[in-house]
Amino acid sequence: MERAVVSLYSNTVFINVPVAGSIDIPGKMVHYENNKEVKEITGYDLGISENMFEYSGFYDENANFFNCIREGRKPEGDIKSGLQSVEIADCIRKKLLEYRS
Repeated sequence: MERAVVSLYSNTVFINVPVAGSIDIPGKMVHYENNKEVKEITGYDLGISENMFEYSGFYDENANFFNCIREGRKPEGDIKSGLQSVEIADCIRKKLLEYRS
């Protein structure tokens, strides 16, 4: 199993990642605000595929990136969002009390 919890002030998000062979297939995300469930989304809600390489990874993002390169288009997004994740992980590693971009 691979699971994550994100807590932000009065919001909490629980994520059950649909790892191949686990009990968490098709995956689920539940958002709570002020201890009340706001939204639940499952892999079935997103039209999960039967293919493990699609439901267990980042197939669509990779496919989009390579298709953009093949077609000579600039891929959507930028490196900033990836760098922010690295910065946040570094703050956690350093046990900092807050993140400032």
